[in-house]
Amino acid sequence: MSAPPIGHTAHPPIEVAPIGDLVDSASVRAAYRMANAGTLRRRIDLGVAIFALVGVSLLVQDHEGYDGPILPIAVVFVTQAVACALAIGLARWGRLHEHLPVLGACLASVLAATVVAQNVLLGLSPEIITVGLVSILACTAALLPWGWRAQLGVSVVAVLAFAGAEMAAFEDPLGVHAHVGLLTVAVATVVGALLLDRYRFAAFQRAAGLERVSRSNREEAEISAALVRVGHTLGSAVGHADVFDRVNGLIVDLLGCDWSATVTLDGERNVYRVTGMHGVGGATRESALALEFPEASLPLFREIAKGATVEIEDSSDTDLMPASFFDQFGVSSALAAPIVLGGEVVGAVTNGFRDRRGPFSRKHRRITAGIAQATAIAVENQRLFGDLERANRVKSDFVSTMSHELRTPVNVMLGFARVLEEGDAGPLSAEQREIVARIRRSGLQLGQLVDGILDLSKLESGGERMKLDWLDIDGFVSSLEEEFRPPADTSDLVLEWHNHLPGTRLLTEAPRLQTIVRHLVANAVKFTPAGRVRVEFAQSGPSLVVTVSDSGIGISAEEVENIFEEFHQVDGTDSRAFEGVGLGLHIVRRLVERLGGSIAVVSEPGSGSVFTVEIPAQFARGRGV
Repeated sequence: MSAPPIGHTAHPPIEVAPIGDLVDSASVRAAYRMANAGTLRRRIDLGVAIFALVGVSLLVQDHEGYDGPILPIAVVFVTQAVACALAIGLARWGRLHEHLPVLGACLASVLAATVVAQNVLLGLSPEIITVGLVSILACTAALLPWGWRAQLGVSVVAVLAFAGAEMAAFEDPLGVHAHVGLLTVAVATVVGALLLDRYRFAAFQRAAGLERVSRSNREEAEISAALVRVGHTLGSAVGHADVFDRVNGLIVDLLGCDWSATVTLDGERNVYRVTGMHGVGGATRESALALEFPEASLPLFREIAKGATVEIEDSSDTDLMPASFFDQFGVSSALAAPIVLGGEVVGAVTNGFRDRRGPFSRKHRRITAGIAQATAIAVENQRLFGDLERANRVKSDFVSTMSHELRTPVNVMLGFARVLEEGDAGPLSAEQREIVARIRRSGLQLGQLVDGILDLSKLESGGERMKLDWLDIDGFVSSLEEEFRPPADTSDLVLEWHNHLPGTRLLTEAPRLQTIVRHLVANAVKFTPAGRVRVEFAQSGPSLVVTVSDSGIGISAEEVENIFEEFHQVDGTDSRAFEGVGLGLHIVRRLVERLGGSIAVVSEPGSGSVFTVEIPAQFARGRGV
């Protein structure tokens, strides 16, 4: 706590360190003396005011009937006034704040001596002189927090002044009672000043301890809250490329620093690279992100590799990094905490200031170290995600290549099967037509499998961008109807197409919509060996509604929740009656979600299923759109 200034604001206040920063008895004692100095300066003003008020009143009263010389009385009065004014003025001089007890004791001693002289000149009795000295000693002991030494000095002066007055002014020796009484009061005030000083110091120590504990608790709470925020940020940014940028932004916000950066170690090349940064923009940021630091090339990274937190208080007075580096990025001070994973240093979290130099606070260091420890998990997650992405790209590339390679012979096989089936190569016997029909069915199944794998590969790669275009519903339905025209051997299945939007065009992504309908219809046909499959296109508000219903085998309530899972089969045994790998409905759901729509299914075993898809779209009538 800081003592407030006394008197005119031009006088500097006495600076006292916050008691929460005091950690040893010497510093507590020094701060206590500084705090007492501020109190003593104010109390000197108060004491002078009390003395002036009481002294003038008594002087007026005691002067009545006095017929002696005025000059000695005037000299005493002027001496008291000068002493008071001088003490008040000197108390405001900053250089004397450590010596205010001595200054106060000198003032009290002068007043005690002049009070004795004044009373002797006025011819007052020894008892009155004793009362005056006792009053001065009692007031100083209670009012002025200056310790027992100053009180002892004033008491000695008071006793000596009384003894001198006795020898100089009184012919008859005073009784022992006056001497004993004055000595008793003098000793009592010295002891009282000692006890009061100890009490004040003990209270000050307790306050310092409480403030230190309170500050420590606040700091711990702030550190915990900061780390919770960092943990939440890391958790919400898992898998995101800007995870380190987010953490660095949070560091700048929490610590009030100017910039923050994360460097990670590339284990394959043994170089450190900047992988996240905040507080640096433009060309400077691009330059920093392009930098690479060999693992043991600079003293800074050698120190970080040891697992040590590195503090650079002044960038102009360090050899940990080249001065040109600090100049280029405008760094005046920096703090770097290592990121340790599995006992190995894999990077560092750094932050600092552009203009401020000097040591970092304990709180600043602890939060930086805690964030570095939490960031280790993010570094490992980013590595795992990178490995998974690379593996996924390799898998997708392989699947896409193989699927394209398979699609060509499948199309050739289906084309020749249709030529034979339609009799373009000559008439076929009933047995031959059955063989061709089986070839065509197997080819269609293989083609659907290849299409499903291709569609899933496109979804997982995420490489395709949404491209909206106007789609003619009539032509769209006709092409699907032709594609799903049942072969001659499937007369037990009736496939119905109902377009309730004739002459309508809609703004949507045609390839994805076509894939959705194709998979839904193929799924319905597959699970309806005999019966009816009905496909409807309608409008509901701003959405296209596609309904595919069948009279097939249906789905149990337990399975309805799982049918959209990847590679899920209602009958997963090796002896299942229906072919497929369980990709169609999974692809449908993901495509519907990408188009911002929804899909619902109602089914009952033995009664068939109804799939309803709603996709937002913009409608227009006529062909002149």
